Amino acid sequence: MTGKSDIRWNAIGQKLTFDLNHFRTESTINSFRPNTPSNRQETQRLSGSVAYNQTTFGNQSFSLQATHAINSYDDTENDSKNNSIRIGYNIPIEETRRLGAFTEMSRTEFDTLNFNDYDKNTLGTYFESQLANATLEIELGYTQTDQEFGHVDNVSGITGRLRLERGVGTVLPWSISIDRAISDRSSLLERGTLDEIEFIPLDNSDTATVFVQTDANFTVSPQFGRNQITATISIGEENYESILRDRRSKKLSLNVARQVSANTILNVGGQYADEQFLDQNQKDEVTNATINLRVESSRRTHLRFGLNYVKRSSNANGTSYEEIIGQIAFSYALVDKF
Repeated sequence: MTGKSDIRWNAIGQKLTFDLNHFRTESTINSFRPNTPSNRQETQRLSGSVAYNQTTFGNQSFSLQATHAINSYDDTENDSKNNSIRIGYNIPIEETRRLGAFTEMSRTEFDTLNFNDYDKNTLGTYFESQLANATLEIELGYTQTDQEFGHVDNVSGITGRLRLERGVGTVLPWSISIDRAISDRSSLLERGTLDEIEFIPLDNSDTATVFVQTDANFTVSPQFGRNQITATISIGEENYESILRDRRSKKLSLNVARQVSANTILNVGGQYADEQFLDQNQKDEVTNATINLRVESSRRTHLRFGLNYVKRSSNANGTSYEEIIGQIAFSYALVDKF
């Protein structure tokens, strides 16, 4: 069973907020084996955070956020806890532009001695600009990790993200994003939501080694009448320092959403992925097709029914398979979205 829940309390307007999040999904048991049904386990992440924002001089503001997260796995022994603090300072340049600086410090502790606890520190700056029909976000920093035992797994380098989106008022809305981050598998569990067309088990597993992940995405989303078309090209890369697990992936996805009635949306989509595990000389091709129906029974409640067909072809013996996944999702909001 998979699911997600979010609770937010605005204690003092936008100045003090509390968040509680729970995410449950599936991940691989052994990362050196393919994502087959027999190689999956249920995983979950529970996190809580408190954020404080204070206006200082003029419209400038100071922000402080503290987060505690617990990651648990049904079969593997890489349960972990993570504590992080992010401090930021925001300086508006104009009404639609702002820049700022931030620092983030975190510590990840595993419940077993098989994996190294580690600290991660990031220092960076960001710039945001909003125009009539475009948004630009740039974040650039330097991240350093420190393993508790030895330095063989330590990874450091430039990290950041770039997002450029052109949408409202344009004939062909599009967006481009580039991300570079240093993390471990436990921090990647919270990918995707129940509102997305896909809910496929993740290739997150027993590997707890720090690695560098780089992702680039280009999306176009034109609308024709009641049909919203979304096409995305994605390129990803994972680079490890201490294990032979480097991976490159290319994905092409297409989704068509049609407003069938005032409260019903039909989604039909597909994706083709080419994954290469460079150190094992392994290549996987994954094709999936999805259809689901989303019904909003009220402003706070919606149901989703769907089918997902997956076919994996690999040059590794005994790892190709086909499967059909049925999905039934229920979502309820305690209060109207704010």
